[in-house]
Amino acid sequence: MLPSIARRSRSALALAQALAQALAQALGPLVLGAWGCAASAPELVGSWRLEGEGVEGFIEASPGGACAQGGVRVGLWGPTWGTPGVVQADVELAQEGLAWLSFPLETGVGEGGAVLRLQGATAMMPLGGRRGEHEVHLRATEAPPPPDRGAAADAAARTRLAAEQAAWAQGSFRLEDGDRLVGELQLRGDALPVVQVYDATWWSAGPVEAQRKDDGGDLLLAFPVQPSLGGEGALLRINVPSRQVVIPLDDLPQDEDRKLVLTPGTVSADARA
Repeated sequence: MLPSIARRSRSALALAQALAQALAQALGPLVLGAWGCAASAPELVGSWRLEGEGVEGFIEASPGGACAQGGVRVGLWGPTWGTPGVVQADVELAQEGLAWLSFPLETGVGEGGAVLRLQGATAMMPLGGRRGEHEVHLRATEAPPPPDRGAAADAAARTRLAAEQAAWAQGSFRLEDGDRLVGELQLRGDALPVVQVYDATWWSAGPVEAQRKDDGGDLLLAFPVQPSLGGEGALLRINVPSRQVVIPLDDLPQDEDRKLVLTPGTVSADARA
């Protein structure tokens, strides 16, 4: 008798499972419509135009709810960087009126990630590894996206980024202080970079290899240099997205830090001499 009861129990269980599955398939859309599609408070809603020195873009945030997928889209283009088209952004609301957006960003070395702080009528995007340095400050005006949804700005940025990526792939740069040549840099793929500096404040004994580290959006190059009272060397903090260079005095940014620009190109023997 026990085997017979067991067989009947298994048959009843299988029948109950089949009925439950069929019921779920039949009623699933109704249940979802009744309870799963309740409107939820969106994290960020609205649209903003973004403007700054050499920078343009927009943010468009649409609400979810009623089974509709909401989302935040960003298009932002600068002189030497830009979003790859209009991209999806993740949003974190830190507090009322303050949102952090994270999204992909292209630079001269390829695609990475960026964050942008939106607060009231201002937006800020940090590009460097040190707080308060290499920050892009923008005006945020509540307005719809441009009629072409950034197509013209993106096309122009594509041209600039292609030239930027070609320059970084070639790896030859001039270190300039205003319009004065003060050194040069050669990136060599997996090999150590080579730096040579020469002006009234520093000098290297010809091209020297530099030890390399990465810090956020900054490339750090340490190399021997003269004058050196205690054997200390020089440090270049190269901000890759902007090609701005800082020779830091301390771990934190200082007003007295020397600032240079990395310009694509080679140095002739006459110019070096």
